[in-house]
Amino acid sequence: MNSLATMFYLMALLAYLYGRVNNNKSQSYICYLISLAGFVFAISSKEIAAILPVTIIMSEWLIFNQSFKQFTRTNLSKVLLLVCVSILVALVFLGENPVDRILVDYIYRNFSLGERLLTELRVVVFYVSLVIFPLPSRLNLIHEFEISQSLFQPVTTILSLMLIISALFFAIRMVNKNKIVTFCIFWFFLHLLIESSFIGLEIIFEHRLYLPMVGLSLLLSYVLNEVLYQNKILPRVISIVLVISLAVGTIVRNQTWASEETLWMDVASKNQSSYRAFYNLGNIKTDSGKIGEAIEYYQQALSINPAYSNAHNNLGIAFNKQGNIQMAIFHYKIAMTLNPTDAFPNFNLAIALDSLGRKEDAIFENKAAINKNPLYTAAYYNLANILERSGETNEAKFYYEKTIQLEPFHARANNNLGILLAEVGELDAAEEKFHIAIEGDPGFSGPYLNLTKLYLAQDNMQAACVILKSNKFTEEIASELSADIITLCND
Repeated sequence: MNSLATMFYLMALLAYLYGRVNNNKSQSYICYLISLAGFVFAISSKEIAAILPVTIIMSEWLIFNQSFKQFTRTNLSKVLLLVCVSILVALVFLGENPVDRILVDYIYRNFSLGERLLTELRVVVFYVSLVIFPLPSRLNLIHEFEISQSLFQPVTTILSLMLIISALFFAIRMVNKNKIVTFCIFWFFLHLLIESSFIGLEIIFEHRLYLPMVGLSLLLSYVLNEVLYQNKILPRVISIVLVISLAVGTIVRNQTWASEETLWMDVASKNQSSYRAFYNLGNIKTDSGKIGEAIEYYQQALSINPAYSNAHNNLGIAFNKQGNIQMAIFHYKIAMTLNPTDAFPNFNLAIALDSLGRKEDAIFENKAAINKNPLYTAAYYNLANILERSGETNEAKFYYEKTIQLEPFHARANNNLGILLAEVGELDAAEEKFHIAIEGDPGFSGPYLNLTKLYLAQDNMQAACVILKSNKFTEEIASELSADIITLCND
């Protein structure tokens, strides 16, 4: 969503600036409305857009060449309004207790607030290096960054702090000499403020550069245009080389993003400590039916992070598909221990236990999954199936109905409930469920067959023949019916 937020953010800022310099008041108001709309769209896409009011203040100060004292004196009401907007936006996202909201994120991280702040010093410098040298070999979906324990561990932490302070000091010194340079440098650091400071997010992601690098790109364009203006050829040559280099890099990088598998293989090759890369490769292999390879990838993920509950759960699924039920149960139970609130391991354990004929245990685990996630449709359906096979038809009906409440057009739940209703003589209700099942999944043959049988039981041969003749499952349905009925329908 960063790219979408960046697009709307720039639209909002440019519309504001255009309205600011437009002498036509009506056109200016239209521009301000467009700017407001862009801001709403941007912040709806990603919270990073919350910094826009501050950027507008910075633009008024630096782009329109006012001294800071003059700016605050002549634009005090505007500054106060924009500051209030920023505070309001922050409260919307952080709530009434912003400190608690920020600190709670660190419960689930392997680093503290202080460690994150120290590490982000090195991350910011790394971001600058990526902008300067965006080689495909350096780009990665997931970077593993060593956590800084102190300013001197690793020593690059203090060096990064010194570089950042030097850059900011240079920007301040340039205020009276060249405000555009100051604006560009401030832009870069300002737009890293939300995602690369105190909020307990992941340490590093390349997409966080989309908005900050606008400042560095503007700075490069400005330097080429202003500093090298006397030499008409050199800036053009540099620009052409940059465009060609970036185009080639984009083509190479697009090959990495050609599929999920090539993307995660790229991550795994560049970052051997990324358990998420091996986990996702396991998912891809599971989906493609290569269970043996999937198991190897899940085991690699767990060798890096043995406490990753999702990998245990999905490894259990892979073992279950391989027919190794006991190993599947073993990993489901580990996943349940590691993440007691996750309903998926209970649900998968229920399937494994059911396959071993342990119906009571399977019922217990399905109900446990439902207790953890009352909106878990598959758990309701699976429980209803087990209960139906166990002869508990009334309870099975209850859970089929719960399934349908959550997913009204669940084809199999409607079909199975229709069968149970037909068995107790509620034929009209059964007919309705079969029709809903057909609407929910026209490619499922079950309700066509059951609807045909229902019409035959009601001696409604005409309706039965219509169903028999009018769908692609004619042969499949016919195999379940007597030859006499087929003959009658064909006459």
